[in-house]
Amino acid sequence: MRSLIILLISRKQMERRFGEILKNSLEGIVYIYDKYRVDNYIVDFYIPQLELVIEYDEKHHKKQIKDDN
Repeated sequence: MRSLIILLISRKQMERRFGEILKNSLEGIVYIYDKYRVDNYIVDFYIPQLELVIEYDEKHHKKQIKDDN
């Protein structure tokens, strides 16, 4: 159980760090939304000017959808 908690914390930290890098790299060029709702889904990042969705941890979301069904 402990390793699962560490893995989840690490995944969240990696996603957060990716978001920071993404935002810093594109600062002043585009706006980036975190945890943006698209229909019935919540995506990790959305750039409206580019109509671009970025899903950092897709495997996790696929598992969540399977668990929800």
